[in-house]
Amino acid sequence: MIKRKYFIGIVFLVGFVSTSFAENDLGSPKEAHSFFTKDYSKGVEIAFPRYQTQRLQAKLKVIAARHSRGSSRLKVSNLKELAATFKIRLRDSRGEYFEDKQNTLEAISNLGKMYMHKNQDNLGAMSMTAAKRELPNVRRLHIDTMKKIGINPQQLLFFQTDFMLMQGRTNPKLSNQNKETPVVVDSTFSYGLRQIEGIMVEESHVKLFSKNQKSVGTLDTVWPTFKFHPRLRSFALQSKQALMKSILQKVKMATRGNEVSIKMAVVLKPVKVERKVVFVPALKVGIMPTNGEAGELFYVDLNREKAQYQNEETSDKRSSRTIGRIPGRVGGGVLRRI
Repeated sequence: MIKRKYFIGIVFLVGFVSTSFAENDLGSPKEAHSFFTKDYSKGVEIAFPRYQTQRLQAKLKVIAARHSRGSSRLKVSNLKELAATFKIRLRDSRGEYFEDKQNTLEAISNLGKMYMHKNQDNLGAMSMTAAKRELPNVRRLHIDTMKKIGINPQQLLFFQTDFMLMQGRTNPKLSNQNKETPVVVDSTFSYGLRQIEGIMVEESHVKLFSKNQKSVGTLDTVWPTFKFHPRLRSFALQSKQALMKSILQKVKMATRGNEVSIKMAVVLKPVKVERKVVFVPALKVGIMPTNGEAGELFYVDLNREKAQYQNEETSDKRSSRTIGRIPGRVGGGVLRRI
């Protein structure tokens, strides 16, 4: 019997994290990425993005005007259209969910959620050499699939294709030995993060997995129609001093005296108003301790205008959540870029 473990490329992980807190005027400056401190006031000051308030306000107004009626919709909006895209026959196209022995589909239009999974258990893992040879074709397949459902690569802030690696270990109780099998490629995956006018759209992404260069085995997309909260009109922003004061209070509560690194980025945060997803500008704040253990992630809304929304778990009052360890080793396997 062979026990298997799975891991992904470290460059992909690091690229994803660094893009989430990009080094430009909308993200923390470069020096914040390696700055650890117990002086949280100094840490917040160093990590705070260098954007100009009036320029950012003007940028948000432009975005609002261009997307006043909602835009960036997917071409696929229901089960029937999703099934047709992947040439899957449905017994019943009503509702939001379908499953049989070979396929699983889910389409939740108001959330922009589209999910498709094909049973590909009959397709085995590939050698590293074969996977590298097919990588450019799989990447093109994934990009073409995105376009079919209505995602233009230009709408992505970050996009990368990499390998899901697999390695087995024999069970010494059954084979009288305990050794690792060669690393093979279980699947090739692509991951993209959405952006609007250069600002990252939180919780909006596309993921694709393939066992070979011929077909997509899994599509997992969250891509709601983009529109600002209806109460946002002037897009007047809180002062940097007020924002830093609010952030500092949250950092002190989350860190409990530990030495930490702080990173921030301006993002467009999804919220719900009357069961519809709309967006508000916010600062995304990540806190990571030096020991690599779980950190904290929270948001602080940028707007001065009052814009209430239903999902209080992502509001300023209860917006904190735990994030994982700093990428290093996963499942005992060495992370690597292929």
